[in-house]
Amino acid sequence: MIESIEKKYTPEGCNPFMWICKYDDGKYVEEFESDGKENSFTKIEKDKVSELHLIGNGFHSMFDVKDGCFVLNEDTKVEFSIILGENKKLITSIPDELYNDIIQYKGFYTDGVSNLNDVNLVCHTCSYHIGWKKQFTIDENTSLFFKVILSVVIGKGIKFEIKLSSNNDFDANFKVSLNTNGDKGLKEYIKKISLHKNKSCNFNINLS
Repeated sequence: MIESIEKKYTPEGCNPFMWICKYDDGKYVEEFESDGKENSFTKIEKDKVSELHLIGNGFHSMFDVKDGCFVLNEDTKVEFSIILGENKKLITSIPDELYNDIIQYKGFYTDGVSNLNDVNLVCHTCSYHIGWKKQFTIDENTSLFFKVILSVVIGKGIKFEIKLSSNNDFDANFKVSLNTNGDKGLKEYIKKISLHKNKSCNFNINLS
């Protein structure tokens, strides 16, 4: 499936990366069509999306809204969880949950300093981002808000941007599991976090 997407949709020319949405009925909507037309992400029907992809320059990332797990370059599956004491709470792969509050945006910079009325202002894309956000129940009194963004930053590499917040204070270990086919096997990253009521905890996980 991924190979066929790469062959059909790899962007060309001035668009080194682009997003692709797959709907439940199997239809694909790509950011740039073959005739050059650009589709707006704001018009994507999120409740009908099954997969969101970011593809370009030999790199391919995606996630399925049924489990929220990212797949990098076909062979690495990325899962997230938190550990409270001796209890592991899944963030991804929770049965009967959907991760369809999807996100896509880009970062830009301009040539020099210019005012907003400058019609000659030139913007350049410097980063590409896809992800999702969701609220989870930890226990009867505690909720967890989680947002994950996969960011491809031109000239600087690839990273996950993580944001967590809660309606209660608690300490936990945040765990990222990267399961790669072949000889690389399983890699895990564990970070101690302290959440404070209604305050966000933000950090990055660099992949390259």
